[in-house]
Amino acid sequence: VVTLCKTAVWLQRGQVLEIGPARELAGKYIQKYAVDGAAAALPLADRPRAGSGAAKFTKLTMFSRNVSGKPSEQMMTGASLEIELEIAAQKQLREANVAVTIYDTNDYRLIDTNIALKGEFLSLPPGGQASVRFLLEHLLLKPGRYIVELWLGRGGVEEIDFVRNAGVIEVHEDIANVSHTETFPGTYQC
Repeated sequence: VVTLCKTAVWLQRGQVLEIGPARELAGKYIQKYAVDGAAAALPLADRPRAGSGAAKFTKLTMFSRNVSGKPSEQMMTGASLEIELEIAAQKQLREANVAVTIYDTNDYRLIDTNIALKGEFLSLPPGGQASVRFLLEHLLLKPGRYIVELWLGRGGVEEIDFVRNAGVIEVHEDIANVSHTETFPGTYQC
């Protein structure tokens, strides 16, 4: 649709739901329907996890920002990804590292970021809460689906919370800025 049309109509049960730019509507449609049904709808609290449980990830929010830095409805190749995490401590948490890892669908580890890279660590009293934000700028991920993993722990000492399939990122091709349609192998586009 986005290759052939500038404007699209989103129909649902024979009724016009929305009319607008094809790319924007296609992104909304994909975001709503193309992610793995039941698994994607499962709240973070109900996803399988491992760790001591001294603290837990309670919320994962991901935002896409286009190459100009403005919020975008969908993640495109070259856009930035903002990841916000909320963490709640059940017990005392001392000097823990918070990490986000992104895998492709072949389970190849592509991106690994954590607060320790900036020399920061998270400490919380029992009942304490914290928000952690990551900004991954200008990701050149090729169009496709990517898996987000969350980890909270202390080096090789303790795994506090680990959520393997915490979320899914759908990266779309930026049709407006593509000069050719040939796709080369691999997951990163240079």
